[in-house]
Amino acid sequence: GPALRHTASGIPCGSSAGSRAARITSHEVEVLYRHPGRMWLIDPLLLLWLSRVWLLASRGEMDEDPVVFAVTDRMSILIGIAVLMVAIAAL
Repeated sequence: GPALRHTASGIPCGSSAGSRAARITSHEVEVLYRHPGRMWLIDPLLLLWLSRVWLLASRGEMDEDPVVFAVTDRMSILIGIAVLMVAIAAL
């Protein structure tokens, strides 16, 4: 298969974690955010939301479109607010 590009830290850019790491540690992010390291706190929130969506979908408890679910589900809204708060705290 095709070779993956690697960042200076050795994390493959072909993986979502690798591409996220490359973005968070990029010069552009350091210019935009005073505390770019705080952006790492978004990852566990996204993992929580994705795990919850997968669990509900596997149980057959999520009948609607994932976007409709995300904007109408109370827990999804709370996680979204937490992500927004982390992003603001990084400014």
